Amino acid sequence: MKSNNRKSEKMSLLCPLDDRYAHMVEDLPSNKSRVMKQLHLEFMWANHVLEFFNEEPVTTEFKINEELYETFEKHEKRTRHDVKAMEITIAEKYFPSKEWAVHWGLTSEDINGLGNAFMLNKCRDACLDELNSCLELLIIVAVKCTAQIPGRTHGQMAVPTSFKERFMVYSEEIMRLRKTLEEPVPVKFGGAIGNFDEAITAIEVYKNCSRTQAMLYMQSLVDSFFENFPGFVRVRGFQTQLYTQLGEHLSKWNILCTFLLKVGRDMWDAFSRGYFYLETDGNRVGSSVMSQKINPANTENAMGNWKIARMWFNMMTNELPLFMHERDIVDSTILRNIPVMFGHFLVGLKSWGRDLREMRPTDFQGIEVEENGQIYIARVQTYLRLTQIPDAYERTRQMTQGRKLTKEQLLDELIETFPEIDSVVFTKLLK
Repeated sequence: MKSNNRKSEKMSLLCPLDDRYAHMVEDLPSNKSRVMKQLHLEFMWANHVLEFFNEEPVTTEFKINEELYETFEKHEKRTRHDVKAMEITIAEKYFPSKEWAVHWGLTSEDINGLGNAFMLNKCRDACLDELNSCLELLIIVAVKCTAQIPGRTHGQMAVPTSFKERFMVYSEEIMRLRKTLEEPVPVKFGGAIGNFDEAITAIEVYKNCSRTQAMLYMQSLVDSFFENFPGFVRVRGFQTQLYTQLGEHLSKWNILCTFLLKVGRDMWDAFSRGYFYLETDGNRVGSSVMSQKINPANTENAMGNWKIARMWFNMMTNELPLFMHERDIVDSTILRNIPVMFGHFLVGLKSWGRDLREMRPTDFQGIEVEENGQIYIARVQTYLRLTQIPDAYERTRQMTQGRKLTKEQLLDELIETFPEIDSVVFTKLLK
């Protein structure tokens, strides 16, 4: 019976991240882990409030277990409000005689926002760790590629370069983009609409103090609480600031994702032109009918997942700032998908890493430039102009435009066309 239930549960999974790619996203937080983190945050805040108002905190240790989660689910089903269900669950379990302190002065967005920030941090750490691994592999591939290849502009052969040069440029840009993602995650923590009006007014009346003093009390309460979270930066004000800043942060992931797609496309093109092959263990199948093939399927899989991730990054960047008035919960619905967004990004990285590990350069790197000597003519005409040879550009253009010349043929024609230049110079320019 249990086996049938597990089989039925597996058959009901909708997302490939929960099934096909589940082993690749084990380090990412689930919705259940987010709920458990938010329950813990409610516990921490309640104890912090009690201490701040000089009352004895609860000494019972907070424990994550299935019973707590089931209690939460029961209350959520009844209230149809996730954060209220968390408040009731924590009050019943840990603060039966001091329930007033649970969720005091807060709104759902404060707890959801902190929970999302933890989720975002965990996703970011997992993805950046994997990105570091891919960078190391890309550099390993790069240093093996010393032979020249034709660089291309407008899809046509242009001037000589190498995959070492190209991949090192890619690595440097990925590292630069990576640094932009290390900034603290923004968090809103300010009551109903962000100004803690309800809590400040309550303190003002309760302590019979001035509004300014009450504001300072509340500021001290929140600042001391946030000392527990050094990886976050608290956004002061309405939801406006939070989601413009969060949107800005996610837009940087979108840019990185787009650049990785560009790198993936270039690598796929390199496979298709025969510059690289994949060294496998002999068991890999490339095609169900063309048995000779070993496809760069992992690179293709990476690009597919990055496109899905980019769709999410782009949507969140554009939609999060568009909430109504001071706040609504459209954002909560969207942000529950943070692990989905980063899940596809992470699967892309891990798939790409598989092909990077198996990539080997072919002898075709180096041969192609020998057969297409015309790509060296930019070097030649640039040197000729420097030595003030008349009409250097036009003469070299007429010699090479639309023609395919081996390096040997080009050298012979250059010596014949420009007898005033020592042949050793042309040999060096074509090196």
